[in-house]
Amino acid sequence: AHHGHLTPMPCMHNTPLPWMGGKNDYIVKGDPALLKSSTCSCLWGGTISIVDDGQKDTGSADMSKLAIEEFTKKQEANKNTKDGSISEKFKKAQEYRKKGLSIIESFKRANQDVNFEKSRNKEGFMSDEDADLKKSNPNYTKNKQFGINCATTTTTFMLRKQGYDLTARGRNANEHTDSIAYGLNLYKAWENPDGTSVSPTMLSNIFNTMVEEKGLKEELDLLKKNKTELIWIREKLKDPELNTTEKANLQTRDKELRDTYYDSRKQFAPIYKEMLMETCKEEGYYTFGLVWEAVDIGGGHYTVLKSKKDKNGNIVISNIEPQTGEPFENIDEMIEYLDYPPDPYDTVLRTDDKIFNKEYN
Repeated sequence: AHHGHLTPMPCMHNTPLPWMGGKNDYIVKGDPALLKSSTCSCLWGGTISIVDDGQKDTGSADMSKLAIEEFTKKQEANKNTKDGSISEKFKKAQEYRKKGLSIIESFKRANQDVNFEKSRNKEGFMSDEDADLKKSNPNYTKNKQFGINCATTTTTFMLRKQGYDLTARGRNANEHTDSIAYGLNLYKAWENPDGTSVSPTMLSNIFNTMVEEKGLKEELDLLKKNKTELIWIREKLKDPELNTTEKANLQTRDKELRDTYYDSRKQFAPIYKEMLMETCKEEGYYTFGLVWEAVDIGGGHYTVLKSKKDKNGNIVISNIEPQTGEPFENIDEMIEYLDYPPDPYDTVLRTDDKIFNKEYN
């Protein structure tokens, strides 16, 4: 709209997604009760959070008798180690209490953190073979939830590379971990070594700049125009009220556009590859958030790219696919199925040099 110029508009939020991070053992009208840490993602990319939950910490003196007994019991069980020092579990629980979590939830999180650290191998790393080959997501064929969990399987693979003997959980809309399946939330599971937030490379702007430098802007504009019309035709053909003539006309137009659309796509694949080669020019492991070709495939995915130099010193990029355990044979085959121009959520982040945000363990 408005000839391609961004125009400030009021926020028209679009929030069909469930709130994440609720209290799963306390259900209100079919959904987990919300906590101060709960969030809700908007389809336009924003995140809604709770500023003031209205709860006031009145101190242990006003706790119910059961809560006091529970706290005392857990405190005695976890406060000291055998040598008399404060236990790691208790210190972590104290940190969560300061953040406003309940006593029970604080010790639950602390227990998860300690178990997470204990899962790490002494060597501190795994080979690609040990980290992948369906070991990140061994329950892939078990049920649907393990077939739509690319966000957690890719995160799990990178953790296995760092030496954590873990497997991915299935997709669960009632779990806090599911929030990383949406948009740029993928990267909330990672932090820089200094604890700051990571910033993935946004590929769409780079791609558009490279297209203009190569003098292919008009060709890309035509591709986008044809793609938009083909998607519109696809959706229109689902209308049960279409008469025979209207349906035939749409099918004819669809056939006319398709050959042109798919032929013109081919000239942009080398540009996408050149962009990935530049983005992943340092040897290492990169997580890749992508959108598949929109007209006939659609949907998003999160996977791993490995960048390594060959014997001649040239960078070679390969795909590691933790969710299915069946990667693309070469990067050209993968690029063939990507969307052009790249979606705003097509992103790359070098992840092997990042640290895990344990909030998502």
